Amino acid sequence: MSNVSHLINGELVQSQRTLDVTNPSTGKVIRQVADANAADVERAIAAAQAAFPAGAIPRPPSAPR
Repeated sequence: MSNVSHLINGELVQSQRTLDVTNPSTGKVIRQVADANAADVERAIAAAQAAFPAGAIPRPPSAPR
């Protein structure tokens, strides 16, 4: 299993490491997923901050009940 990546800022970023996902009933590896390193995390945080410079996404007002 190879070619796992993260989607960061609209780009696929190849991962250097992977994590195994196992089926708990059989113990068999069913998939490998990308394991982020510190640089991947920092890049994702920077992309999120650029996408929402004012902070959290504002919540729409509640509908009247």
